[in-house]
Amino acid sequence: MAAPKVKFKRSSVAGKIPALSNLETGELALNTYDGKLFLKVDTGGIGIGTTVSVVNPWVENYGATGISYDGRINISGITTFTNNVNFNGNITSNVTIVSTDTGSSAAPEFKLYRNSASPDDGDYLGQIKFAGESDTGVERNYAKITGKIKDASNGTEDGIIEIAHIKDGSQNISGRWNSETLQLINGTNLSVDGTLDVTGTTTLGVVTSVTSIEATKYYGDGSQLTGISAGAASTSNVSSNTTVSGIITASDQFYPPTLTTTERDALTVTQGALIFNTTENKVQMYLGSEWKSLAFELDTYTSIGI
Repeated sequence: MAAPKVKFKRSSVAGKIPALSNLETGELALNTYDGKLFLKVDTGGIGIGTTVSVVNPWVENYGATGISYDGRINISGITTFTNNVNFNGNITSNVTIVSTDTGSSAAPEFKLYRNSASPDDGDYLGQIKFAGESDTGVERNYAKITGKIKDASNGTEDGIIEIAHIKDGSQNISGRWNSETLQLINGTNLSVDGTLDVTGTTTLGVVTSVTSIEATKYYGDGSQLTGISAGAASTSNVSSNTTVSGIITASDQFYPPTLTTTERDALTVTQGALIFNTTENKVQMYLGSEWKSLAFELDTYTSIGI
């Protein structure tokens, strides 16, 4: 006796779906081209909820190398993906990641992990892009935040957060933040609406629109200082070419610039300049054509110019 065989209604035409009239309740139909299995779904009401449903709506590649589905997926529970997951379509609502953990650890976590077999200094890591359209409908990346490896050496690793914006139509890296410094680069300025408190030595380039600058010490020759007319009387340790209109009062000591004779002669000065010459150990004043020493002897009173 030949072994019994069970055969379904079948079709080998791509995309062919059986109609309701083709199936009895409980009967199956098979599309041998698409690999889809269909059945008749009937709720029991006449013409109500009766339809043909596909039992296996997904597409499985030959050899079970992957599964794809063109439609909506509702997932309830924990889903673990061990390979790449590609979402090709629009997200029409917000995405919310919720953790119900009652502990003190950070949760939920959003992790971008680059599992490289050859990590190296300067490698870029995960990136978040903020995209939109131009007024002509062209998609543009208006801003992005990127992780980067500064030092990949085991035990001394360092990382960087890099921030970029589109600037005048081109991508521009605006800032980098690592474990040591926050750098504003490529023409990015710092604007502070309020008071900026800085601890440590600060090197400033061009400073504009500032009401006042207070510091314990100022360094530099002051060659770029402009618009200074008063207020130096209460400032200590001023090392600059500051023009003061008024009286400078020193509560302790007053020290003129200290220069050697060689350094003094290399200066371009005007009449009235005052220095202490460390080569001759004398206070000297420039009288318009030459330097003259000022004699301050305890037992001898002489005139300026001796």
